[in-house]
Formats: sequence, structure tokens, C-alpha cells
Amino acid sequence: MIATAAYAGLSALPAGLRALCEARAAAGPFHTCGWFDLLAASCPDPDGTQLVLASSDGGMLSIMRQRRANGRHLEAFANFYTCEYSPLLGAMPADRQASQLVECLATLRPRVDTLHLQNMRADQVDVPLLARRLRRALWGVQVYEQFGNWYEPVTGVDYARYISGRDGQLRSTIERKTRRFLRLPGASIEIATAGGDLQRGLAAYLDVHARSWKEPEPYPDFIPSFVRHFAASGRVWIGTAHAEGRPLAAQIWLVWDRRITIAKLAYVDDAKALSPGTVLSAHMIRAALDRGGIDEIDLGRGDDPYKRQWLKHRRPVLGLVAGNLRTPRGALASARHLGPQLLKRLAARLKPGAT
Repeated sequence: MIATAAYAGLSALPAGLRALCEARAAAGPFHTCGWFDLLAASCPDPDGTQLVLASSDGGMLSIMRQRRANGRHLEAFANFYTCEYSPLLGAMPADRQASQLVECLATLRPRVDTLHLQNMRADQVDVPLLARRLRRALWGVQVYEQFGNWYEPVTGVDYARYISGRDGQLRSTIERKTRRFLRLPGASIEIATAGGDLQRGLAAYLDVHARSWKEPEPYPDFIPSFVRHFAASGRVWIGTAHAEGRPLAAQIWLVWDRRITIAKLAYVDDAKALSPGTVLSAHMIRAALDRGGIDEIDLGRGDDPYKRQWLKHRRPVLGLVAGNLRTPRGALASARHLGPQLLKRLAARLKPGAT
């Protein structure tokens, strides 16, 4: 039987297991040790600590946050910056990982009372499978849809073909607003991908964000750290639209193995009538598609209405809440979430002769 262990964070992982985590880079930027290190360093959480559950052979690997205020609670090591998360980052198939993760949870002391996993893309994580494994181990489980991720496959698609597939109103808006924008004094649209250009792009983004409709970032160090981290591997594009001597819109994109994720965007409030965000989005999409080598564009987190104008497909991003029926706190949490349905299922499982 393969041994599993709990480690007090990624820094405590044996080198071989950390290397396995870094090898997950092919799955996307949000599945790497570097991403989890970035979250830990720039988004401190005084009430939670990182916990890594792993098998000795690296077949199962799960990075979580634990809290102990009211019993022992585990959750995804993620927050509102996380576009996607997986609790199964190991090398073995998902069904075996899920079983091993549930077995590992059962060995932890003090016992885990509750579990909350979020940001799991339905096409990346078999959440129903994990839910079944947990239920077999006497956990009460609820799976829910957290938000949608809007995306579009674009393999072999150039900008002319892409834009022809958009709504006529959006096409008209892009053409009209772009002409108007480019007539403004000092108008320019730039895409920074490296070096000093990226630093200037970051400064422009921070300036635009401060003058936008958006709330101040709760973790001011996150965006600069995010850009520096991914710039080191050439994965970041920052687009800016300038006019009248100032930046009016800015976007931060992650370009990862033929996939683009539009991670952050903002425009200046008093420039809304100029639609600088729309103009910039069209310019950056054109640059990406005409350059080639892109298979997918996605718009990160959420179901904002504008997203369906730009991309045609939506995939669900799921959450899972579970309570351990073997602990009083876990059973109470399960009853609160699932009510009579859970109690009926529990009674059937505990009936003599039940399997």
C-alpha cells in the first residue's frame, strides 16, 4: 500500500514531490507550485495555513488551506484571483487519486470536520467522481455551480474569421469606436510582452485601475507580484490604450501553451463613452490571432454579460461542500446543508447489513 502524508506547506515537500507539482505546468498556470507560492506570499491569510496531502510516489497531490477555529476545516488553496483549481494534482489517474485523497483525509488527526473545494472547472476535475468517493467514506456532500468560464476554441482562426462570427452590434461598435479613439490626441494602443515595456504596462494598469469603477485591490502586492512571476517565463501580455496624455484602458493576459486567459482588465470611469476597453480588447485579440499559435481564448472568472458578446462557449466551474459524518461538527454541518435527504441516505448506510 502506498503511504500518504500531510506536509505543512509546499516548503516542507520533499524535492521530488515539488518537482512533480512544477511538472503540472502543462495543465495551466493555476496548477503550479509557483502559483500557490504567489498566493501564499501576496495574499496572506492569518486564519489559515497551507496543508499539502501527498502520496510517497507522487501519484496523489493536493494543496489545501486548513482552519481550526471551529473544528478542523479544509478548503481549496485558492481565492478570488484563482481562475481554476484542482485538488488532484498527482500523476495517477483521477479515480485512483480521488480514492487516495479520501483515504488520506481519514487518517488526519484531529479529524477533518468539513471540506470546501472551489474553482474546479468541470472539464478538468471530475467533481461527481470525488463526491461519490467522499459519500462512500461517510461524508455528506453537496456539489454546486460556482460560476461560468467563457471561452472559445480558435485553432487556425484569424481575426477576420473571428470577428465575422460576432454579433453585428459588437462589430459595428468596434469599428466606430476604434476610428473615434484613434482620432484622439496622442492616441496609441500598445502590447507589452517583456522587460521595461512590461513594467510601464504594469504602471499603466495600476493607474487605470485606481481611476476605474473597481474597488481597490484587497491585496495591493498581488498584481505586481503576479506580473513579475509570469513575466519571468514570458507568459504575460499587458495591453494599454492611451489618449490625451494618459492611459484610459489596460488589460493583463496570461499566454500559456497556446491558450490565452484574460486575467485582469479595467478602464477609466470618465472615458467610458469612448469605449477604450472595447477598442483595446479587439486590438489584442487581433494581435493574438493574426500572430497564430493560439488554440483557445478564455475570459477567466464569472458570467459578466459582456463576455458572451466576445466568446461563444461557457463551461461550468464547480464547488463542493462536504461534512464528515463521523464527527459531530461534520454531521451538523452536513445536516445544515443537505437536510432530510442526507439523513435518509445516512440511515440507509448505517442499517444492519447495508454495504
